[in-house]
Amino acid sequence: MAARCIAGLLLVMCVCCMSPAHAFTGTCPADGAQAQECTEDRTDALLKWSSSGGIYAPRLQTGHINGMRGMIATKPIKKGGLMMSIPREMALIVQDGTASPLPWLLSDEDWSLAQQEVQLAALLLYNAKLGQESKWFPWIQALPTKFDTLPHWTAAELDELQLGTTTTELGFRSEVDARAEFSDSLYTHFKGKAFTSSLNVTQEEQDWALSNVFSRSVAVPRPVNWAQPILTTLTLLVGAAAFAFTPLKKSQHSKTMLNLTGIALLFTLGPWVYWFLINGASQPGGQDDTALLPLFDMLNHDVRQEGSWLKSSWTGSHFQVVAAAAGFASGQEATISYGQKPNEAFLLHYGFVDTSYKADFYSADLLEHVQQQYNIPEERVAGLAQDEKLYKSVESMSLKKGGAADEVPKALRYLLAASQELKEVEEQSQTTGQWLADILEYRRLPTPMTPFDYITLSDSTELKVQEVLHSFCSSILKSKPTTVSADQAELAKLKAQNSSSDQSRRKVLALQYRIGKKKILQSCVRKHQRLAREIGSS
Repeated sequence: MAARCIAGLLLVMCVCCMSPAHAFTGTCPADGAQAQECTEDRTDALLKWSSSGGIYAPRLQTGHINGMRGMIATKPIKKGGLMMSIPREMALIVQDGTASPLPWLLSDEDWSLAQQEVQLAALLLYNAKLGQESKWFPWIQALPTKFDTLPHWTAAELDELQLGTTTTELGFRSEVDARAEFSDSLYTHFKGKAFTSSLNVTQEEQDWALSNVFSRSVAVPRPVNWAQPILTTLTLLVGAAAFAFTPLKKSQHSKTMLNLTGIALLFTLGPWVYWFLINGASQPGGQDDTALLPLFDMLNHDVRQEGSWLKSSWTGSHFQVVAAAAGFASGQEATISYGQKPNEAFLLHYGFVDTSYKADFYSADLLEHVQQQYNIPEERVAGLAQDEKLYKSVESMSLKKGGAADEVPKALRYLLAASQELKEVEEQSQTTGQWLADILEYRRLPTPMTPFDYITLSDSTELKVQEVLHSFCSSILKSKPTTVSADQAELAKLKAQNSSSDQSRRKVLALQYRIGKKKILQSCVRKHQRLAREIGSS
């Protein structure tokens, strides 16, 4: 511990001697030829550094696609082909349960209490302060210094998202505010500690580090400790060989021991061979650490690449990125999937909107709406809560373009059914609680007494279900201050202006976000309006 502190103090002295321009990553000019030249120089330096450090990406090069920095395939990459390999020592990694790597700046207690993202931000900021003395300097210089993630938006810019109609929307706005407040409280907490005072850390610098970590960090598999299984296997092999070549090998005792040794070997080696063949060490140890991976963090998102994945080599020495879907043709942007997430997550963590809207959904508390509008008795809600999946489907409804999940209308049928209908099903059920399952299927309800006979719910109940969903989606749409067509017209106008200002970029993002949500609600209105007409005409 003393040696670690002495070495650290020497490093702190070096950092403190640096001028602010050298101690922290500088920024390129915002626009013009100088900005482009600066960005290209830093990218070239990053690529040289990556190659010299063993990062292997022979079929990829950096480039700009639709104004965004990314990676382009220089040669075809097949499905399942290796896109990139990154040595573990080239990554910034933090792991739970370890001592502080900066004990002269952060005590073990402070380090253990911090979440992994904060630990990683501290390591990134420390290396940024080291300047060219840091192993990661070329990569740090190429990291973004501007962010469009929601915690960086002003209150007026956040208002452009048009959040506030439902409690779910208000909850998301509160989550955004909490993320911004988290940065403030974190800086206040560390302000009097050695990390902030010795390194002269400003809140702007802390926000830069946190923003890069929240938008670029990934979970990486922890390497396996192979020593124990290897030693166990070797011991058993030596024991088997000793029995096989002793004078006693013909004795019954020896044969019994050999049989037992063989069985032990089978049970020892079997699980490891099976695990290796099935997983290929893609998730060693079954635990994940949090890491920043240079060059990997330049791969942009494409929801169609859902099968792309990050794995570890069987030794744990490298992280490997494997292509998904149909792979990539030469000249095509090489991408990965950040996951099947709604645009709230993409805006909050990464600062973009997935305009394919393939994984986007509108989330709302439908149960609250139904209780308020239809005066649902508490015992009916309590009955629904017996089925957790059905209860959650309306408590936090996820509405996609294709409509709500099947559980939503089932839950509504139970909540909205007339008391006489529930009583009829309950009387015909022999099993306690079976009536709840019986009432969920519209029109064809098998009874325990006569499995092939069916009782029918009234059309009025099913019509009410469709009307609830229609009115719910319609009321949210009407509450918004602008229509989809007006938003689309404004978006086209802004794109034509081609402005690079923060305000214009964020207004474009807000328009893209709310257009996607309103289209989902429009789809909901049309679908349940059509179903209601069909029931009414039957």
